[in-house]
Formats: sequence, C-alpha cells, structure tokens
Amino acid sequence: MVTHSGPGAFRTAALAVVIAALAAPAAAQDAAARPPGSPLVIVITSGRVETELQGATGAVSVVERAQPVPAAGLGEVLEPVPGLFAGSRFNGAQDLRLSLRGFGARGNFGIRGIRILVDGIPLTLPDGESAVDDLDPALVTRAEVRRGPAGALYGSAAGGVVSLSTGDAAAVHGASIGRGPYGALEGRLRLAGRLAGGAGRADATWQLSDGFREHSQQEHRLLNLRYRRDLARGGELTALLTALDSPFAEDPGGLTAAEAAADRRAASPVNLAFDAGEQVRQQRAGLSLTRPLDRGELRLRGYALRRDFSNRLPFSATELDRRAGALTGELERRGAGWTSVTGLDLELQRDARTRFTNDAGVAGETTAAQDESVTAAGAFTEMSWEPRARLSLSAGLRADRVEFELDDRFAADGDASGARTFSELSPSLGVNFRPDTGTAWFARLGTSFEPPTTTELADASGAGGFNPDVDPQTALGAEAGYRWRHGDGARGEVAVFDTRIEDQLVQRPIPGQPGRFFFVNAGSSRYRGVELSWDGPLRRDLDGRLALSWGDYRFVEFTDAGGGDFAGNRVPGIPAWQATAGLDYRPGGAWSGGAEARWVGERFVDDANTGRSDAYVFVRAHTGWQRRFGGSTLRVDAGIDNLLDVHYDDNLRINASGGRYFEPAPGRTLFVSVALERRR
Repeated sequence: MVTHSGPGAFRTAALAVVIAALAAPAAAQDAAARPPGSPLVIVITSGRVETELQGATGAVSVVERAQPVPAAGLGEVLEPVPGLFAGSRFNGAQDLRLSLRGFGARGNFGIRGIRILVDGIPLTLPDGESAVDDLDPALVTRAEVRRGPAGALYGSAAGGVVSLSTGDAAAVHGASIGRGPYGALEGRLRLAGRLAGGAGRADATWQLSDGFREHSQQEHRLLNLRYRRDLARGGELTALLTALDSPFAEDPGGLTAAEAAADRRAASPVNLAFDAGEQVRQQRAGLSLTRPLDRGELRLRGYALRRDFSNRLPFSATELDRRAGALTGELERRGAGWTSVTGLDLELQRDARTRFTNDAGVAGETTAAQDESVTAAGAFTEMSWEPRARLSLSAGLRADRVEFELDDRFAADGDASGARTFSELSPSLGVNFRPDTGTAWFARLGTSFEPPTTTELADASGAGGFNPDVDPQTALGAEAGYRWRHGDGARGEVAVFDTRIEDQLVQRPIPGQPGRFFFVNAGSSRYRGVELSWDGPLRRDLDGRLALSWGDYRFVEFTDAGGGDFAGNRVPGIPAWQATAGLDYRPGGAWSGGAEARWVGERFVDDANTGRSDAYVFVRAHTGWQRRFGGSTLRVDAGIDNLLDVHYDDNLRINASGGRYFEPAPGRTLFVSVALERRR
C-alpha cells in the first residue's frame, strides 16, 4: 500500500531528528561545564532485584510520567523506548501489538514474545500470550523496558520485558471527561484514601467510540482497585483487582491496497457480512507480599484470572472460557560485594474452547469443542558479583517446562486429543564497568524460549487438535552498550545487538477461513541493530528526548511447504528505522505544552516481501492549563494528533489471505479533556 507522508514532511521530520541528535551532546557538554552536581540515581526492579540503572548489564529504558497526557494509549507511553514499535492502536478487536527488537511482531491477536508486568503481577499468560485490554494506560506512572532476550529471569515469551508501575495509592480524588474524534467519549473517576491501616484507591474508566473506520465501534468499561499496607515487622502487602467489561468491539478487518486507496474509512466487505468483532469480560486479582530478612528479602506474588471471550471472524465464531493463575516465590540475598535472587514460577491455565460456524453474524452449528490446559514451571537463579569497585559481573540460569494438553469434546470428526511438552534451559551472562559515576560500559549474552501459544498450536487444517509439526522458537542474543548521565538529570544510552533465532514461529492463513491462521517454523533468522536514546533538560523550563533505532530483521533459512524460498527476506511487520523526538515545556505557570514527532520506516506485509507499507511521519502537539483553588486543581488539556494529516497504516495483517494486509489510521484529529482533582 502506498502512503503519503510527502517529501517535504519527511525532510522536516528528518531535520528535527538530526537537530535533536546534535543538541543532545551539546546539552550534555553544557551540563558538564556547570558546577558538578549529584548525578541522577535511578533504581530499576525489572531484573527481579533492586539495581541502580547505571550498573545494569543490559539495555534498559526507563520512562517516567510526571503528568499523564490525555487520550494517550500504552503505545504512546512507550514511544521513548528505542527498538519498540506499537501497532493496532485503533482497532479494539485486535488488541495493541507490541514488538521489541523484532520480538512480538508475529501475532494478529494479543502480544507475543514479550513479558508484561503491572506492579509486579504478570499480564502474560502461562502459554506466553499477553493481552493489555484490562490495563488503563492513564494509570501508568513508570515503565521499565528490558530490551533483548531475558529468558534466564522470566522464562518463556521473554524476548523482552515491559514492567509497568501504577504508583502508590495516593490520597487524591478526581474525575475527568474527555472528547475525541469519531464520537470518542471517555470518563474517569478516582476515589482514594486511608483504609484498614493502609492506603486504598479505586479507578473507574468508561470509553465509547464510533471509530475512524466503518464497523469499528467499541465500548470499554474498566474498574481498578489497589490497596497497599506497610506490615508491622517490615515489608508490605499490595492487593490488586481489575474488572473489564467490553460488550462490543467491532472489527473492520484488513483492506487491499486498492480498497484503501479508494476509501480509507471502509471496512472489509467480508467483515461486514459476518459482523466481525468480539466481546470480553475479565476479572483479575493479584496479591504481592514482601518480607525483609537478615541481609535479604522474601517476595511472594500471585494472581488469579477469569476471562469470558467470544469473537466472530468471517465464516467462524469462537467462545472461550478461561481460568488462569500463577504463584511466584523469590528469595533475594545480599552479601559483601554480591547479590543473588533464586525463585520458582508456577503457572496454570485452563481453556474451554468451542467453535461454531458464523451465519451472517449469528453462531451456527458447532465445528469444534475442546478443553485445553497449560501447566508451566520455571526455576531460576541469578547472581551479581563485584570483584572490584565499579566492575559488576552477572550470571543466571533458568529451567522451564511447559505442558500443553487437549481433551477433544467434539466426537463428530474423531478424537483429536493430545499433548505437547516443551523444556528448555536459559542461561545469561553480563558485565558492567563504570569508569566514573557518570558513565558505564555494559555487555550481555541472553537467551529466550518461546513455545507456541494454545492458539498457535492449532492444527493447520483448522479443525480441532494440536499441530504436531510446530516447535518452540529459541533465541540467543548478544549486546553491548554505553550509558551516561549528568548532574542536571540528562541521561542517555547507546546499544548494539545481534540475535540469532532458531525455528522462528511464522503464521500462515488457513485456507477458506479468513482471519484464522496456523503456524510453522522458519529455519533460522537474524536480528541485529543499533539503538540510541537521550533525555534531559535543554533549559530550565524545557525538556527534550530522542530515541533512534535501526534494525535488520531477516530470515536466514526459510522455505515454506509450497517451495517458496524466503532466505534473505526481511521479517514482515517490523520497521527497520524508527526515530522519535519530543519536547515538554513547563514554565511553572498555569500553562504547559509539548510535542512529539515520530518517523517510522517502511514495513513489509508478508514473508515473500511482495508488498509494503511506506514510511510515515506522525506529529502530535498538546497543551494544558491548570488552576488551583483551595485543595482542588482544575485542569484542561487539548491536543492534535497527526498534525500533518499523513496517510499511514495503523496495523498490518501479516500474510493475510486475499492481500487484505492494511488497516488505515485516522488523519488529523483533535481531543480535549477536563479534569478536577482534590487532595483528601
């Protein structure tokens, strides 16, 4: 599909990126010329222990949000992270798609290959799939992103780790209402205060939208409860509960290049005919307990989930009743010059899946009924050692075992019951050298292990049962980098990486069933690239940030069942180039503002690289005004998305049948919100 960013817009954005890249070292030199201050110390926890960012042995991005931007999704929150790409931001029936250094790009539904945590509780299911539809991005105050394979710590589906924090249960009450394009309406309500010796918080969110494209209406209701209490003998207890009700999310489907050129707001005719879409109800409860020990700490975490899901695809419909849960125990020990963490993850998932024919939007006769179970166990240990001042070494090892079982309840086509078991060892090694308090060199060797999810284990025929021919994907990644920081708060990082992947999981459409896929293994692939990030003050009231990444993601050996040789082709769905630059202006008065520019390179739409979605430039500008009176604050925010009115694709349906790869994104849009907060 040809998109139209225009050469002038491209040159403008490219120039902005170059200027920001040149300004970053200049700002750093200016900071160094000032009287020396105390460099900013940032502590990270996504390595399962508290570690200073400067001492991390791998590439880690930290995004902190002093003031949430209205109308922003999780993709916008994570934009400052180099090497991360977010797609499907506007299709509520497809879920957000994240890829990190190429991992996670394969799924048309949910997120694959990336471990996602919220306040330490995993959103990633035991089978490796992550869904973020019960996460309210407006609550995220901090994000840590470990880029590259992290299987030694987190096991399967850990090509990268995204750890999100929603902040303390602060004593702030508030309400807001927002209005966006295409009938978008959003309301929020927060109640907070002291509760049973601790602090409690309740956040309720309601969202309704007609959608940019035809047949893309959606409604979303979400309740988040959080409780935190300090324990008498040290440590803390945190309890979380989320409840999601999404009564409808219509799916407009993918368009061909010709259809998108004729009408970007159109829906796929076949999706209209079969009323494609989904409904979700989900409840998740999480509990976290920490206890200090002599020279260490014990941590216990667990969650339980219930999900009722139904969707309608062209020709078929599915109902899913899911139960899942996990329990994690971690023991951290500290000594003179060393730290260790040892733990065990136990996970369980039970799915009752029934498939029907889709008779013009109504469930017809049953075509498959099966119970699927996933049992996963992972034992891990990692140790960090400082043999001398400013030199750190780390080593880790994890053993995983994942069992899939299927009980076929549909006797009409024979018994397709079966089981698959996958086991893997995942080691890691790392080193960090800090010549002084402001700089650090690091290198890491990491691995990851990704068995196919229950959906990806589906038989290639589209009938029930597991595919006996699909195997797990494994990866070995090496990276090296340099990290710096200054007393004024400026910091940056540059990293290079090279990852070899064996048996990469690749999707193929099931003939005659649009929207459904089976999976095969590519022989091997290679991901390599360079990433640069910087953020810091440009002057007293102006902060800047920059993220730039280049990646070469290619199949090394891959011949499909039809004899197609894709060796040397680029892996579809992943842009080779990305650049993001942003400014935040806070003069200290009532007004504030900011702007972001994002350049995304071209993406291929299939393994054969026969079509592509062109590069584009996206610009966002926003402003805010606030007024304090008594203990309350009134805030009004407004902004413009896609300021240049660029035509680009929000999402690509990789290897889709009939050439229906493209999901166009909205053009220039406006949004506004009004919020009132009061401290208790």
